[in-house]
Amino acid sequence: MLSREQVQETLAKAHAFGLLDQGAAAEVIATFDTASPFRAALDVADCMHVHIKVDDTASLPRAALLAGGAVVDNEKDGYIKFAFPSGMNLIFSSIAVAQDDLRETPGQRRPRPFLDHFGIDLRNPAPGTRSAYDAIPAIADRNGYPHSSQGGAGKAVFCCHVSVAEKHWVYPARGSERQAPVEIAFGPLVVSADSSGCDLRPSDPSLGVTKPACCPPRT
Repeated sequence: MLSREQVQETLAKAHAFGLLDQGAAAEVIATFDTASPFRAALDVADCMHVHIKVDDTASLPRAALLAGGAVVDNEKDGYIKFAFPSGMNLIFSSIAVAQDDLRETPGQRRPRPFLDHFGIDLRNPAPGTRSAYDAIPAIADRNGYPHSSQGGAGKAVFCCHVSVAEKHWVYPARGSERQAPVEIAFGPLVVSADSSGCDLRPSDPSLGVTKPACCPPRT
């Protein structure tokens, strides 16, 4: 089981390097509260992650992160994942990982770094884990959180160069203190060395925005 204290220590490292603000870290840690709607999923999770958007992954304090106990789990141009013994993994990207990224214009570009989302990773497809995953849409509805799903019925979710069987995305309610989407991923993580997918994070369905083209040509 993930330890709140150990996860908090990992997030404190990201904060110390100026990569994660205290409000975002507190939002992630609140998942451990007994009243958290995501606590049941967290109790059967194998690991967690925070996904932080940056201007340039090559400019990250790589040596300091490694000295702090991380190992590079996987890496591609514009994407890198640092795995920590705490089970809290830090992911950084400068590439598009969400449909919202494709709508971003230079004049509306959000200053980096910022917390794109955080995730609860349910890697073990045991019945109890499956039940916790399947309960997420109803939990979101009870709390007034918009949500969307990807994958299922034998179709994996393939984004960047990794895939999992299924994902639920839960978005903050209008006017809530919570700001970042939460990803609940189900199934083993498969890393591809040769190809990338573009099942980008869907936009908050409550906003009624038009879905942009996936992976547009580079200009």
